[in-house]
Amino acid sequence: MHRKILCLMIFAALAATVCAPRAMAFNAMTKKDILQDAIAFSPEHLRNYLEKYKDVVESGINYDVWAGGYIHPLTVGNVYRTLSVRVQTEPYSHNTLRGFGVLAGLVAEAIYPGDNFSSLQISPAEVKYDGIDKVGDPDEMAEALIETYRPYWKKTDRQVREILFEHAVNKVVDVWVAVWEDGGLDPGKPVETGKTISHAHKVLATPEEETAKGGAPSDLPPDAPPPPK
Repeated sequence: MHRKILCLMIFAALAATVCAPRAMAFNAMTKKDILQDAIAFSPEHLRNYLEKYKDVVESGINYDVWAGGYIHPLTVGNVYRTLSVRVQTEPYSHNTLRGFGVLAGLVAEAIYPGDNFSSLQISPAEVKYDGIDKVGDPDEMAEALIETYRPYWKKTDRQVREILFEHAVNKVVDVWVAVWEDGGLDPGKPVETGKTISHAHKVLATPEEETAKGGAPSDLPPDAPPPPK
């Protein structure tokens, strides 16, 4: 009994630490934008697969809705390993396809956890692809993401949020490619590093408005997060 209580206390403390800032950050629509950009930046074969079944894949991005509650980002490793097997044995099942969306959502949550129903949408004017980076152990990756980005979770600066969006897109691509390759599949020709996607039509604040707030939009804030590793 004492052991169970201790485990519950540890879990509650960890959940409180990670989930505290959920009033801000990536909402449901922003997560969908992250997923769509990640699909566009995926290598050819993987991109074609995800595009063909995008509706099912997308249904997993806001996993906490259909799962009935919050799922901790540290479960990335479990989802990753399950998915790397399923892409071999049942690549076209709903669970497999939706799993790519779940994985994307967990990666986004590790970088910038937020309220799924927040009205704050933070798609940047432009998102740039930075190339494929090796993921390594998915559990260690999840822990590293949380520790790297924790200092930025409560940041409300628009440019910081937009940088985190771009980092999330790129990291989702890295994780998807790693799952695909661990499943013994060829992801295909990679997208050229430096390719960009425009979201200019979704950005509510104009460059003039950003400048009026006290700085040129092109200037990164001094506490901008580092590029993902």
